[in-house]
Amino acid sequence: MKHFELILILILIFLVGCSDNSIKVVPIHGTVTQAGKPVEGAMVVLSPKSDENRSASGITDSAGNFEVLTLGAMKNGAMPGEYAVLISKHILVDANGREIPEQKDTAYNPMSTATQPPIKKAVLPKKYNDSSKPLFTVEVKTGRNDPLVLELE
Repeated sequence: MKHFELILILILIFLVGCSDNSIKVVPIHGTVTQAGKPVEGAMVVLSPKSDENRSASGITDSAGNFEVLTLGAMKNGAMPGEYAVLISKHILVDANGREIPEQKDTAYNPMSTATQPPIKKAVLPKKYNDSSKPLFTVEVKTGRNDPLVLELE
């Protein structure tokens, strides 16, 4: 999971120079829990229902908390509008389905003794990441918004 977070951070750093002052966003944050327990390392994506808005995303911390950001915006948040909320979490497993522990560098090395590259496996049911039938929606309003509380079964 750290590899994915690193890629996301690098993309954000690259885009800082491409930031657009005209993108107006408002702070959006929330919590993801499953059976009352925080979900760490989940990707939360706000997928806009309008082509005029940009998607926003964030990753949950150990307490299940997240804050979204819109690529190209000068600050964290989402543009006002309606969104489908999609949630996913993946782990890396070997060919036998055993979880591969997190490492600082999880890139596949073809020179290693491993016979196959790691496989990305979904941890959460696909229904939480189905853009055609989103289980959660949110309307981001100009001004203050209540925290999103996303309870998974």
